[in-house]
Amino acid sequence: MASKATIQDVLNEGFQAVNFGNPANFVTAGTGIVDSLLARASNWASTKVTAANYTAATTGYVFDCLVRAEVAYASQALWLRRVNFLDGAATVGLESDKKANLLQKARDLADDAQADQIFWIGEAQRALGLDVQADIPGTGASTGIVETGMMPQTIPAARNYGAAQ
Repeated sequence: MASKATIQDVLNEGFQAVNFGNPANFVTAGTGIVDSLLARASNWASTKVTAANYTAATTGYVFDCLVRAEVAYASQALWLRRVNFLDGAATVGLESDKKANLLQKARDLADDAQADQIFWIGEAQRALGLDVQADIPGTGASTGIVETGMMPQTIPAARNYGAAQ
């Protein structure tokens, strides 16, 4: 399935091959690094909004949301690759505190990109009338009480305590 975002959309975010050690296939259509990330982003987005909705989105707000979500998906992966590149020989000459700051900034940008992808895929889902809550982590709640010690059980309706008392 062809992605909604293009290689140029990702490059417009400021990524360049030189930031990753100049790999020859960075922007090669079909087999390049950016194109393979966009293919993964397309698969991810189509499962979030259903394949039929994904295919039908060719213009308008949903299309724009999907493009932004896919670009953010690719951006997150590229920022993590950038961390790995910077952690290698590319920054050997830097002082340790400057290198740590540079790595942390790249990790923060990867986190920002992940938040963007969750936001934009949620916007696409809302625009399509899909249940957004199903994809948001941490929306459930669970509580419980644990009784331990030598005293007898005080909660009369305690469950799953193991053995008969």
